[in-house]
Amino acid sequence: MPRPIQLNIQGFYKTPVSKVLMPIIAIPSLILNFTPTLRPLFLYSLEDLTNPYKVWRVLSCKLVFHHTTDLVCGLILIYYFRIFERRAGSRKFCSYIQSMFILCTLLEIFCLVVMQHGFEKLTWKPGFHSVLMSFFVKFYMDVPRTNAASICGIPFSSKSITYFMGLQIVFLEPMNAIFSVCGILMGILYRLNFINLQNWFNIPESVADFVSRTIGAIVRTKPPQRLLQPMGATREIQRQQRMELLEQEMLLTQAQGFLNRQHSIRRRQIARQDQIQTGIHMNRDNGAPQQPPAEDKIVQLIEMGFSRSDVLQALSVVNNDVTMATNLLLQE
Repeated sequence: MPRPIQLNIQGFYKTPVSKVLMPIIAIPSLILNFTPTLRPLFLYSLEDLTNPYKVWRVLSCKLVFHHTTDLVCGLILIYYFRIFERRAGSRKFCSYIQSMFILCTLLEIFCLVVMQHGFEKLTWKPGFHSVLMSFFVKFYMDVPRTNAASICGIPFSSKSITYFMGLQIVFLEPMNAIFSVCGILMGILYRLNFINLQNWFNIPESVADFVSRTIGAIVRTKPPQRLLQPMGATREIQRQQRMELLEQEMLLTQAQGFLNRQHSIRRRQIARQDQIQTGIHMNRDNGAPQQPPAEDKIVQLIEMGFSRSDVLQALSVVNNDVTMATNLLLQE
């Protein structure tokens, strides 16, 4: 019996932003961890924000992890969260990172100003923590739990390891918790599109197209080949294969849901047109001129949230029957 053909989607196929982001974070973090004398270049204080020769530290400190443990867990999480780039596209993914970078930095500076009053000179080293933690909002909302199990009454699933790595970063230092809360809070506000945040820092299509043709052509990963791949012999390989299949199923489910919504809208439109035509034919068959609807019926339907023009049209179709008019308006 031939073995099943599976599409190998490991690596950075269709995720060039994640592919570039990992070395951008890893290289300065390694330099920082092996050269402690450079640490002052990757932190800032309130005074540095008003110094034109040091304000650039606000940017440099966001591109590193200050501890090796943070670096290892952070790079693993960045690699895992590449599924969001593959799903949304590189332009939207990069726009999200840019938005979180700016919004989290502003919130961190606000926290620094508030906390400065209780310390003589407080230094801030937020790192990439807040941007990374904002992805946990998308991870919690968009990635379903699979293979749930219980150990000593505590539920575990395929998402548990990812949460554990996030908690490792959060509780490594007290300040990490502050930056992580900033990231999660901004992730929630972005998800809710608070004050239209999702449209504030979008990357223009012309810029994205130019970068795709230049830098993208260099870092782009070749499409994976279909391989005759048997089921993995170890638990880790089997887990990776299940996650890949789950990702494919999620994409198919989203596409199917979109098509179902389009078909449902089309069916409602056709049903309403049929009811309108039926009402017109009924009025013609009756022969007698239709009486205008009573004002109390119009007000009753308007109070239910429908516009006056829709109410008048619905009442005219169903010969001023409030119940039938309500059903017709609800189907719209």
